[in-house]
Amino acid sequence: RHRGAALAQRLNLSAEQRDRLRGIRDRQRRHAMQARTDLRMARMDLGRLMRDRDPDTRAIEAQIDRLARMRADLQKSRVESMLEAREVLTPEQQRQMREWRMGGAARMHGEGQGDARGNRRGFSRDGDRDGRPSYGRDGDHGDRSGDRGDRSGDGRDDDDRGGSER
Repeated sequence: RHRGAALAQRLNLSAEQRDRLRGIRDRQRRHAMQARTDLRMARMDLGRLMRDRDPDTRAIEAQIDRLARMRADLQKSRVESMLEAREVLTPEQQRQMREWRMGGAARMHGEGQGDARGNRRGFSRDGDRDGRPSYGRDGDHGDRSGDRGDRSGDGRDDDDRGGSER
């Protein structure tokens, strides 16, 4: 919240803009919370299918496809909310926001060491120098929904095993 208040002050948002942005944020958070719960349940269903004595390959593949659609829908929802929020800002505020974000990436990685997205030279967003995947802070291969997921591959969420390595 502190970062949002600082940004609102930096952009000199009107009361109406703050209210509209708060509404967009709250709506997206509620949607994302429900979507993450639905994803967790769908992963549990996949785990159950995989643990069956005689696994049904078609059912497993259908569940994997369902999970992929659910993740894509969540990502689309995030993007829609970001674009909706952008429309609330004036062109000048949008410019200031871009500059602020790019400056934050430069501060995080040292001046001149990162590109506009915060990637260090020689590193990509999808992997480290050796080409191995570098996972997001949630360890979830790019789905930054805050959901820890199943990193062990046994079909159960880390939460269902009693925690993760965090």
